[in-house]
Amino acid sequence: MAVEFCMVYFGAELLTSAGLRTAQAAIAMSAFYLGSLGGRFGGAWLTRRAGRSVRLLCVSLAVTAAGFLLFWLAGLPVLMIAGLFFCGLGVANLWPLSLALTLAAAPRNADTASARTQLVGGAFVIAAPYLLGSLSDHLGLHAAFTIEPVLIGICTLLLLAGLRLPRPSGEDMG
Repeated sequence: MAVEFCMVYFGAELLTSAGLRTAQAAIAMSAFYLGSLGGRFGGAWLTRRAGRSVRLLCVSLAVTAAGFLLFWLAGLPVLMIAGLFFCGLGVANLWPLSLALTLAAAPRNADTASARTQLVGGAFVIAAPYLLGSLSDHLGLHAAFTIEPVLIGICTLLLLAGLRLPRPSGEDMG
């Protein structure tokens, strides 16, 4: 979620630095939302059968990373807009799948697991855009966006750590 909020708050600004006018950059940001919409529909369809959640979450992280890197490093507006689309496509399922896997990992403590997940997610959502803005003031926006690969890496590490935890017998993590 923090990746999404940083993109939403500062993505248009990076597009303007690549040569788009403000109105064009604002319109181009709709590619991110279009990707998110497609990702949610696709994710709902793909998770209808059990056993796909972990695989889809891994693919979502990879698509998010690839889309962000294309957006961040391309420099050409058309490629940056494609990157926005793919970043949105990947981001779309990160939160719902992560929450579902968290709740499945703690079937007897689902309330506590949900509360802790919301707390950590909320802290990242609040802190990440502020940190990006502060870094931008000191380093410039393009350099400040280095926080995004770090956030994606943290998500990946959390997923890997969660998959290594022992499961209650008979529980399928999907």
